[in-house]
Amino acid sequence: SRRFSPPSSSLQPGKMSDVSPVVAAQQQQQQQQQQQQQQQQQQQQQQEAAAAAAAAAAAAVAAVPRLRPPHDNR
Repeated sequence: SRRFSPPSSSLQPGKMSDVSPVVAAQQQQQQQQQQQQQQQQQQQQQQEAAAAAAAAAAAAVAAVPRLRPPHDNR
């Protein structure tokens, strides 16, 4: 049974753990953007809330690269 399980050294858990949070964050941001667009079409009075949400999304986007260790930025 050990033959089918790869050694832990080849999995590189550092990179594996970096990919999943970034992908999940991108998916959540896409869903939020779609919801914001629908809300704007229904009620244009929510422009201020949408601007605040966009600023929060921009902050989240800026924080995403920080999840990765600096040595992966090469």
